Amino acid sequence: MENWRRFASAFPSDRLTGVLCRPILRYGRGSGERFSFCQLIFHEDNISMNFQNKKQDFEGINLKELADYPALLQLSESLWNLGKVRGAAIMVGAGFSRNAVRPSPLSPEPPLWSDFESRLKQKLYPNRKATPNALQLAEEFKAEFGTIELESLIRGMIRDDLWTPGPLHSQLVSLPWNDILTTNWDTLLERAATQDHRRRYETVYTINDIASTRPPRIVKLHGSLPSYTPFIFSEEDYRTYPRRYAPFVNLVRQVLLENDLCLVGFSATDPNFAEWIGWIRDELGDHARRVFLVGALDLTASRRRYLESLNVTPVDFSPLVGEVEGADPHAEAVRHFLSFLHATKPKPAHRWPWDEDLSELKAHSRKSGKEDGTEEKNTDLQHALKKTIEKLQRLHRQYPGWLVCPIGKREQVRWWADEIFGEVQKASKVLSGEDFAVLICEVAWLLDISLSPVLQPFPELAARCVEGDLSAFLPLEERSRIALILLRAAREADDDERFEHWYEWLNVHASNLPEDKTRATYQRALRARDRLEFAELEVLIPQISGDDPAWKLRCAALHTEFDETDKAADLIADVTGELEERFARDRTSIWIMSRLAVAGWLWSAMDHHPVRRDQTAIHSGFNWSDDWPTIFHTHKCDPWDELHDLDRDIAKTRFKAATATDIRPKFDTGRYTDSSNSTRWTSWTQVPAADLLYRYADEAGIPAKLDFMILLSERMEQSIEDISRDGLWKHLIRMRVHLHATNKTLDTIYDRPSVASLAEDICGELTGRLRTAVSYGVDRLEPPNAGRRSLRWVQRTRNLMEFLSRIVIRAPSDIGAQFFDEALPLVQDRRFHDPMLIGGLKNFLARAFEAMPPADRGSRVLDLLNVPLPGEVGWSPPFNDWPELIGDLALEGVRRPKSNQEWKSRIGKLLTIARTDKEKSRPLAIWRLCWLHDKGHLHAREIREFGEALWSQCEGDEVLPENTGLYDCALLSLPEPVAGRAEHLFRRKYFAPPGEQLKLSEYVIEEIRGSGRGRNATTGCFPTKEEAERLLDTLIAWRPREASTPSIFSDHGDDRVARRLGVAVRHTLLPVFDRTNWPAEKTAAVTSWLDETEKVPSAIAILPELVRLRILPVDQAEEKLRRGLQSRDRQMGIIASHVVSDWMHNKSSSLPPLPTSVVRAVCAATANRRYPNLHLMVHLSSEFVQRGLLNDSETQMLVEALDDLRLETDYGENPTDKITLPFVRRNCIDLARNLHAKGRNGPVIDHWLMVASTDPLPEVRH
Repeated sequence: MENWRRFASAFPSDRLTGVLCRPILRYGRGSGERFSFCQLIFHEDNISMNFQNKKQDFEGINLKELADYPALLQLSESLWNLGKVRGAAIMVGAGFSRNAVRPSPLSPEPPLWSDFESRLKQKLYPNRKATPNALQLAEEFKAEFGTIELESLIRGMIRDDLWTPGPLHSQLVSLPWNDILTTNWDTLLERAATQDHRRRYETVYTINDIASTRPPRIVKLHGSLPSYTPFIFSEEDYRTYPRRYAPFVNLVRQVLLENDLCLVGFSATDPNFAEWIGWIRDELGDHARRVFLVGALDLTASRRRYLESLNVTPVDFSPLVGEVEGADPHAEAVRHFLSFLHATKPKPAHRWPWDEDLSELKAHSRKSGKEDGTEEKNTDLQHALKKTIEKLQRLHRQYPGWLVCPIGKREQVRWWADEIFGEVQKASKVLSGEDFAVLICEVAWLLDISLSPVLQPFPELAARCVEGDLSAFLPLEERSRIALILLRAAREADDDERFEHWYEWLNVHASNLPEDKTRATYQRALRARDRLEFAELEVLIPQISGDDPAWKLRCAALHTEFDETDKAADLIADVTGELEERFARDRTSIWIMSRLAVAGWLWSAMDHHPVRRDQTAIHSGFNWSDDWPTIFHTHKCDPWDELHDLDRDIAKTRFKAATATDIRPKFDTGRYTDSSNSTRWTSWTQVPAADLLYRYADEAGIPAKLDFMILLSERMEQSIEDISRDGLWKHLIRMRVHLHATNKTLDTIYDRPSVASLAEDICGELTGRLRTAVSYGVDRLEPPNAGRRSLRWVQRTRNLMEFLSRIVIRAPSDIGAQFFDEALPLVQDRRFHDPMLIGGLKNFLARAFEAMPPADRGSRVLDLLNVPLPGEVGWSPPFNDWPELIGDLALEGVRRPKSNQEWKSRIGKLLTIARTDKEKSRPLAIWRLCWLHDKGHLHAREIREFGEALWSQCEGDEVLPENTGLYDCALLSLPEPVAGRAEHLFRRKYFAPPGEQLKLSEYVIEEIRGSGRGRNATTGCFPTKEEAERLLDTLIAWRPREASTPSIFSDHGDDRVARRLGVAVRHTLLPVFDRTNWPAEKTAAVTSWLDETEKVPSAIAILPELVRLRILPVDQAEEKLRRGLQSRDRQMGIIASHVVSDWMHNKSSSLPPLPTSVVRAVCAATANRRYPNLHLMVHLSSEFVQRGLLNDSETQMLVEALDDLRLETDYGENPTDKITLPFVRRNCIDLARNLHAKGRNGPVIDHWLMVASTDPLPEVRH
């Protein structure tokens, strides 16, 4: 009890240890004047503080000069939890209240303990000198006047309502004290705490508050204004305190056991100080933590030894602040003390590089720019560069170890490197060899962590540091690190020579540096992946290992390139568990957190993978599926943040590219802004987002896809066109990221003009690389029924084959033939009997065959005939996907040997299949036999057998054969067992029924159209006059249904009918009539139907027939035909051009020649390069030249059009219509040939004649 009395009586203080701002200073020059906060720079070897304000300038204060500086550091370490002994609390005495802000200079100041003594003496002993201490005086006052009067005296002296917390109050509560204990009755600390938004204190006013509050707390030990009474003041209050306020006593004891205690606002000369220290020693003994007494103590040697004997560590600021003119040393002591604690706050690792270091480095770089060759300037530059090197080395040491430096930090570092690059040439002149080598080494590190490109002159300078004249100044570890940067640069530049050089150097010199050797192997693996060298990549993956768990992530990403998802999942599960265990041991390491963030992100993407379901142990407590930890965002290592920033930059890049050539109208009429004429300045520091995306993925070990979960593949596909590197490497990367794409996507990135625009050497390289990749993919395939088939390799092999098939059309003819011979046996390979693969094989065979000259194709007909049918290999594929090439390719010079047994045997086999097969082989066999029949390659007996086989599968004698794969109209020109049977059944099915019973569809219209034209364009099956009239009524009465809301289930058959209807009327119905038998009553209906070309565009096809029948005057037909030719509607233009061709070739005496106005309209459309049917206009113009229908001016117009089309049809110029571009070029060649035959010569004609033999595309060249 006595110990507690001594302890409690020590809380009041008779001295004020610090005052922030005296009122006279605050109001001396107006209410706006303020002291600025200290500017502190805390380094490993120096603490300096520079105080600046408008009244005084305290400079040169070095806290290290304090004898108690080590104790000050100990307290800082406890406060910031830096050492083994962690946690600090503070006890605030009455003097600290003097730091409050008063409303005016004349307002009362917060009282000191001596002020209370003086007031009490005046009340009790007004006329004589009194000796009792304050506690006794308070007790006597209470006995004389009562408790209420004593409390009134306290309220009168402590004008809490007049004062507001000062800056020092804010500084104190913003520090991370575990608890703030105070004996003060005012509420300045509490109010300062409510204004601090970074730290939340709970206040303990009474015993009841203890149970409901948690640290950090402000504990009011002696009561508090306005109404938390009684105020602990008198001697009796202190004596009974341990009994009446035992919970407070226990709370203080716990705080002292858990924290170092700092005393502020207490004097070392306090008469009760020794009693309080004795209580701590007696109650806590050796368990007591350190106690620090802070202030301007002005201690004598004996007083210091006395305090130390009581286990109190004094921190005396008197030597530094005691002689400051015009300032209160106690105020300055508190100010320096709190400022020091703030300055020694550990810099968060995730805020690297700290602003002051970065800004000073840039300032040094700008200063170095003033070098002008003089000795003085060179000395300044040398000094600045050495400072720069020191900063670089320090920041290198302080780098927190992110797996990938955050995107915002990378931009800072890149600009930083740019500042240094501006001084490199000067640095080589003013720095010693050793300093210059160190500078280059640190710059290499900057480029590495910022994922920056390695541009000249850095590779040359770096090479000097690795194996040149500067190499002697650097240790092997530094040279190896620089070599790795150069290796990465060589890989990205696709420079084989440099890559092999640096890879060999690392193998030789870094053999004892396992991490660097692994990095070199990883770069080689990335190179193999980018070049589609899967065999080498497969060998390299097992060699990639290291102590860093990130290597498992990178290996997992590489395993996904082979669809080895299970291996990738195992690695991700393993590394996630390992990193969770590490994180449980060290939860502050960014090195661990950045790796765990990526591993956890990948782990969460495997939510439905079997490996994920089997792994249930979570060491860190993270629930990866539900709540993504915010700690990753805080420490700048969240993959989501990285991807969101990259998405934003990718979208910005694409928008700039899309609007780069925009013409934006202004408000004023006729005014606009043409963006294509703008000049855009860029810096190497603005690295394209696409480059960063790929480098980030490689460094972090994030695959494009994980199982069927899309991670980066869509981003890569969207950004590949924006990648800065071009040439072969870019094409290989484009192919790699599109290995899972659909044909629709492939048609966008590698359409025919794009392939035609490729450089010849790139085509050759791509052909070789893709050929090897396809071979590897084929070897990885498994039969469709082989358990869990690797669907990824099915899709990859299909896309690799699709890429190769598109490039192979550029191959020389012998290479095309070689590819065709290699791929032909794959038709029988069971691994290709897959709906996804067979279509790709079909395209590959067709395009390899297309690359062969037409003259050479005829000799390969037997190979095409021998391609096995589905039934021959025991598979039933989709009909359109089987590689049936015989009817789709142009074949010239085909001759059947007279006595070739192979031909005879194969035709016999086809006849057998056509007769007996019930599945999909029958229509394919019939298709081949039809081609042989049309080309005259069947003997008489084979023709007869073909007819029998064709009609072998009929439900009866009165129906057409089934499962032929042909239109019924095709049967009209094919062999049949009974002559005329096909025509009879066809008429009955399509001509004989009443019109209302004939349901029009695109197939029915095609049958009617085909019957009139005949399979070989020389025969036809026409209806009778009565049948023709009935069908005509039905067909011209048809109108498309009204369009409704679009739906994925909408039937687009009406559009197809509208495109065919007029052609069927033109070729099958109207030829039945002549001028004598035309039913006049139908004229109005036909002409009315012709006027509705918007609904039925094909109606224009009947114009020549209407002129022949004299239903429509020639001039009206000319006008309608010209409008059709000028239409922007593709289908209308196609039909109109066919009408022109039919009219021109028609030999009927009843039809006048093609009107000259139509001829001029076609020539004008050609000269104006009118799309989308320019290819048809050029073709018609070529025929006009051949037939001699043009005059000299029209001919010259076409020559000028050919000149313009030289540039407009260039494959690399982003042509207007890529669909028809090859046809335009081919028809331009025909036009040039016809002009040349008519005597026209010149550079334009010569150019197109040369294109005929040099064009990249076979359909144009051949």
